[in-house]
Amino acid sequence: MENIIELKNCVTDFETLKSSDFEEGIKLKIGSDTNDLLVYNQRKEEMDGTIFWLWIECGKEREKTIMIDFPINELELFAKSILTHIEIIRKNYDEQIKIQSDMGSVI
Repeated sequence: MENIIELKNCVTDFETLKSSDFEEGIKLKIGSDTNDLLVYNQRKEEMDGTIFWLWIECGKEREKTIMIDFPINELELFAKSILTHIEIIRKNYDEQIKIQSDMGSVI
């Protein structure tokens, strides 16, 4: 089972990306800025982005960032899809998950 979402508005703050940029792992951030929503509505202006965003940070000091706007409807569908996926796996593989967890595995 896969959960797939296609996002179009992507910005980076780096020129090159190397495999060594992932040696320390990555950090995912999903956030929102409802202040933008309120300000644009107060000004009666159309927003130029979304209130939700996804950042993928990597590099030795997490100095490289991929920034993606996340439309609210897409985020909601994606989150619901992931939660349903987890629920199905927990229901159908409960015993196997318990065995692995008891052995110290991170599932």
